[in-house]
Parts: sequence; C-alpha cells; structure tokens
Amino acid sequence: MKRRWSWIALAIAVILQATIVPYMSLNWFRPDITLIVLVYMAVRIGVLESMGAAFAAGLLIDSLSAGFMGLSSLSYAVAVYTAGKLFYYEVPLPTMRWMSAMGVAVVLYAVIFSVFYTLNAQPGIGRMLLVHAFPTAAYTWVLAALWSLTPLYERREGYKL
Repeated sequence: MKRRWSWIALAIAVILQATIVPYMSLNWFRPDITLIVLVYMAVRIGVLESMGAAFAAGLLIDSLSAGFMGLSSLSYAVAVYTAGKLFYYEVPLPTMRWMSAMGVAVVLYAVIFSVFYTLNAQPGIGRMLLVHAFPTAAYTWVLAALWSLTPLYERREGYKL
C-alpha cells in the first residue's frame, strides 16, 4: 500500500515540477518537489526501488525541460542513494531525521547538477554554487520543512496530526 501511494505521489510531483513549479520560482531559484518525494521514498521504502524511480523521474524531467538529457537522472539517483543509505527507517521518521535526510539530498543534488551543468562555463563553478545551487537547495529544504509540519506527514508515533 505504501509503495502504490509513493508512486502516485511521484507522478503528481513530476507533473507539478513541469507545470506549477516554474511559477513558484524566486528570481531563478526553483524548488524541486520531485526530489522531496524521491527522498521520502528512499527513507521509507528503500534505496533500490527509489533509485529506479529517481532515474525514471530524472529522465522524464529532462525530456520535459530543455536541459541536458540524463543530468537530472544522475543527480537524483546519487542524492536518493545517499539519503536512503544514511537515513533509511522502517517506521515513520522523526522530523529532525527527515530534515537531515533532505539537507544531505538537496545539497548533494544541487552540487552535482550545478557542477556538471556549468562545466567550462563562465563565471565558474564556485560562483554558480554560491549564487544558484545553495539558494535553490535552501528553497527546496524549506518546502520540505513546511511539508513536515502539515498533517500529511506521518509522525514517528504512527498517527497523523
């Protein structure tokens, strides 16, 4: 049951990422709703299924955007693998553990994506990380924190608020 709802949530997140999220951008900082769902899948379902979902979602996101094909897939897969291996939990996650998993995943995703996206580009990787990658990662992390405060987030005690 948990797996079916996760796949439905991932499909909705990919659709929202392609349609609604561009309107949520602050300047060029754009949150990544798909990454939030993928990290949730990784820490709740497990790494193997989540990595397959991350790769498929990344290819779908890349095909819907004008970016490099496979870059989102690589970034999602590495971020999801790391978060899943470090923070996999059978029962609902405590909020601080969830926020730690999201922090690791969004920073790793932003660094990998920005480094490969800006290879041999001006003004350089360091400036791109400071100006674009880390603020975008912070924006995604804040959205994940807000989601963990809603009644949709399962608490460790096994009940929803």
